[in-house]
Amino acid sequence: MHHPTLVILAAGLSTRYGGSKQLEPVGPDGEALLDYAVYDALSAGFGEVVLVVSESNEAGLVQRFRDRFGIAVPLRTVVQGKGRLASGLRPPSRVKPWGTGHAVLCLEGAVDGPFAVANADDFYGRGAYRALTAHLTSPEHAGEQCVIGYRVDATLSEHGGVSRAVLDTDEEGVLVDIEEVLGLEKSGDGAIFGRTTAGAPRALVGDERVSMNLWGLTPDLFGPLDERFGVFLRRHGDDPRAEFYLSDAIGAMVVSRELAVRVTETEERWFGMTFPKDRGSVRAGIRTLIEAGEYPPSLSAALHVPDPRVGDSE
Repeated sequence: MHHPTLVILAAGLSTRYGGSKQLEPVGPDGEALLDYAVYDALSAGFGEVVLVVSESNEAGLVQRFRDRFGIAVPLRTVVQGKGRLASGLRPPSRVKPWGTGHAVLCLEGAVDGPFAVANADDFYGRGAYRALTAHLTSPEHAGEQCVIGYRVDATLSEHGGVSRAVLDTDEEGVLVDIEEVLGLEKSGDGAIFGRTTAGAPRALVGDERVSMNLWGLTPDLFGPLDERFGVFLRRHGDDPRAEFYLSDAIGAMVVSRELAVRVTETEERWFGMTFPKDRGSVRAGIRTLIEAGEYPPSLSAALHVPDPRVGDSE
C-alpha cells in the first residue's frame, strides 16, 4: 500500500492573531497544533510529512520539528514562492504568499501520490486523518479528491463570529457547491446565525457540514489548478493583497464540473485559534483528550528518534 503524504501549510503570515500561530504552545510539553497533526497522521497511516514554508520561517520550523521528533518522521520542505508559476507567468514580487491554492501548486514535483493538505494552526482530530487514509488508499476512490466535512456546531468559537464554508452535496455525497457564510455565532438558545457574502441573514441548524480546509488530493489536481491560477494572475496579479485560495479554486471547478470531490464526514471536534482568547479553550481541549488517554503527555517522548549524526558531532 502506498502511504499518503501529509502536507502542512505553514507559509502564511499570521497577521490576525499576532505572532506565530504555527508554533503557539498548547500541549503540556510545549506542543503546537502542528505537532498533534503529525502525531495523528502517523497514527492513521501517513508515511511522510511535507512542510510548505516561507523563506523566513523554514529554518525555525525544521529545527523545531527535528528537536521534537528527531528522525522518526520523514520530513521535506517546499518553500512557497520558489515553486513554478502558472502558464509561465511572472507576477510582480511581493512579501505575502499567494495563498493556499498556490501553496498546493508548489507541491508539483514534490509529491507523486495521494496527499492530504492541512493547516498548521488547526486541530482536526485523529478520526479525520483515518478517514483521509481510507479514502486515499481505496481503489474505489482512486484519483478522486475529497474534503473532510465537520458539523458546523463542532467548529465555532466562543470568542467571536467565524467564517465557514458550508458544503452542499448530492445524494451520493459528492460536492456540488460551497457556500461561504460569515460571522457565524451560537446564540443563547443554541441557534446558529451568520450572514451570506451578500449580507443576508443565514441561519444554520448545527449539523450542516463545513470544510475546515482538510483535503485529500491527488496529483491529478495540479493541471486544472494551474489553469485557474493563470486566470487569477491575469486578473489580480497587480494586487498585493489578492490571494489564490484552494477552497475557492476547487469550489469553482466543482460548479463547472471540472472536478469531482467527495465529502467525507467526521464527528471529530475541530480546535483552532481564530482569536487570541481561543488559546485557553484549545489548551483545555487538548488537556481533556490527554486525560482520556487519547494522547501521551509528551509527543516528543512518544515519537522522538535521535539522529545519530547529531550525536556523533557533539
